[in-house]
Amino acid sequence: MNHHHESPPCLSIAIRLPAANHDPVFNKPIRVMIMSDSAILKITKAISDQLGYERPPVTLTPQETSQVLGATVGTLEVWRSTGRYNLPYVKVGRLVRYPTKSVAEFLAGERK
Repeated sequence: MNHHHESPPCLSIAIRLPAANHDPVFNKPIRVMIMSDSAILKITKAISDQLGYERPPVTLTPQETSQVLGATVGTLEVWRSTGRYNLPYVKVGRLVRYPTKSVAEFLAGERK
């Protein structure tokens, strides 16, 4: 088994926003990392393998998402209520589901 971990292909750029009212907070560079679609697909495949799916599911339950992220279901509830992290979710009635692609992007560091 090969345990060598390659960094997924990505493009890293720095963006400097124009100063708003000369506020120094707005005049700092923002680093953005853009993952290739193939890198996100590899992460999505790894998620489905970890959870025992033959093919990646469209969405994950909070329990599955907590297993993938290593966070408790309660922590995910706090993230949803506070907006602490940009981890999109869908609510149908009382059911919460996380799009698998969004979880993969979160793991890749694209969503913070």
